[in-house]
Amino acid sequence: MHLGPLFAAACAVVEILAPPALAVWVLATLRTGERSGLVGAGAWAPIIGAGLFVLAWSIEQAARAIGLPPERWLEGWHGQALAIAAISAATLPAVCEEVVRFASAVWLFRSPRTRMHPLILSAPFAIGWGALECIRAGVQTLHDVHVSAPGSVWLPELPVLQLIERFFALLLQLALSGAAAQAAQSRREGRALALFSTAVGVHLAIDAIARAIALPAARSLEAGDLVRALQRYALMELVFGVLAGAAFLTAMTRLRPSEATPPAA
Repeated sequence: MHLGPLFAAACAVVEILAPPALAVWVLATLRTGERSGLVGAGAWAPIIGAGLFVLAWSIEQAARAIGLPPERWLEGWHGQALAIAAISAATLPAVCEEVVRFASAVWLFRSPRTRMHPLILSAPFAIGWGALECIRAGVQTLHDVHVSAPGSVWLPELPVLQLIERFFALLLQLALSGAAAQAAQSRREGRALALFSTAVGVHLAIDAIARAIALPAARSLEAGDLVRALQRYALMELVFGVLAGAAFLTAMTRLRPSEATPPAA
């Protein structure tokens, strides 16, 4: 096997093993469940997060099965048609995921028994939520390596870009889950609704912008223009990273611990 496939396989193994290891480290280091007493921050939080992601994904797939969004909206490659395709493709996952995330947060984080920052409180849940997508991408890469024909052209940069994308996607999941935890603990319905609306908008906007760059990149790759494809994918990761990082920093500075006082021991 040539260096390219071996390198891709190594990156895939990292993608598969890193999320569980990170979840264990976060639970052991931050002790979120012990400090808060909330099921959404305890040892089961990563598994709950992963399961709820599957639920959101299943709802999304069911919507696609009945023709949402219409296929003709997803066929653009240039100009206004590309913008429509990117927004249409991003809307369904953004809405499905945030509805499930915020609805489940009411059960997972409702009792405000801690002064922990919402980002820290929801970190195990967020890691579990993002873990399946990371593992899925790693498994898909291993499958591609396994079925690739001898002599196939591999760009070693693409697996690295995929790893970088997973890191930035985790930052975005942390920000969105922190907003959901804050909304669940908020005493004001207007504040909770504003957080939900903001999360949907941020999720949709970042995803749509990334897709608007990724769609032409995928077409370049299919056409065999590897240099152009690599340039476009690199640009996508740069833009996605900046936006996801900005969302995380905003959540870190704007979200606040619960106003409630922890109960006396």
